Amino acid sequence: MIRLCAAAICLIAAAVAWSHSGPHSPKPLQPPAISPGSFGKGDPVPNRVDSETGLTTGGIGYAWSVTSVGSLTAVLSGIVGASSWSDPESLAPDEGTTRASSWVALNLQFPSLVTVRLSRASNVPDPLGLLPGDTGGGDLRPAFTIYSGWQESGADETVYPTRSAIPWAPALSYHSHIGDEGDGLVETTVELPAGKYSIALGGIGAPGFDAGRQGYEARFTTLSRALPASVLTKGKRFKTTKKKFRLTGRFLNPESAAFVAIQQNKETKFLAARGRNWVANLTGLKPGVNTIYITAISLDGKISSRKKVTITRK
Repeated sequence: MIRLCAAAICLIAAAVAWSHSGPHSPKPLQPPAISPGSFGKGDPVPNRVDSETGLTTGGIGYAWSVTSVGSLTAVLSGIVGASSWSDPESLAPDEGTTRASSWVALNLQFPSLVTVRLSRASNVPDPLGLLPGDTGGGDLRPAFTIYSGWQESGADETVYPTRSAIPWAPALSYHSHIGDEGDGLVETTVELPAGKYSIALGGIGAPGFDAGRQGYEARFTTLSRALPASVLTKGKRFKTTKKKFRLTGRFLNPESAAFVAIQQNKETKFLAARGRNWVANLTGLKPGVNTIYITAISLDGKISSRKKVTITRK
């Protein structure tokens, strides 16, 4: 089960403070919906068996993929092995079982504050069919490890170190881990640069706890640290003798820009951002002074201060 929500999916015009100080003041913006990213089942590089060698390629078998563009919250649920992250009674308590854990491929488009919360859940169906049976128990002692990078080539192995680098996954670098101390919930918040990350979700075995498959609920929250986009124009006052005019400018922080909004004659056009520069082909200029307002809308929903230009048609 997946639930996806984001502060930037729906921007409400009433929440945007605009000045209305004169007859040419623009109406509040109602920009198009901006997706904060995507989240769901799937492996960015699905594993396959090489027909010639018989070896498995594709690296780690990721159960989930998430791409965060703005700020999003996603909740997912599934099942893992009770001792998939660690079995304290084994000869290698710092090793997890690769295919009994649930791996998440996280792709951050911008530096972000990331919170991962993993808790036990009862009667959870296995949405991925990774483990036999219909549902997982509610006795999980949750734990997870964060690694930088994705392992997209080679074959995975039976076990993986949960507290250090993985020898058979050279594309990954160990970042951090957290394990349950008995209350059935673990959570951490970390600042992460833009890039790819692998998160291994699993459980810690313990005497008195159910040793079978266990249900989990994982909540991922990302808060974009991207600098908001804003706009510049090549001048503030222009003159023309025609009804049409080509208005040009550029973005500050163009990697954050989603749209440029052009407000003219109480109407607004939203132009998708494509690179550092923007172009607006204006029509319907009236004789005299035409007032134009330009605004940048960022991928995480932030709206910049507006720029005012005038075009005088003689």
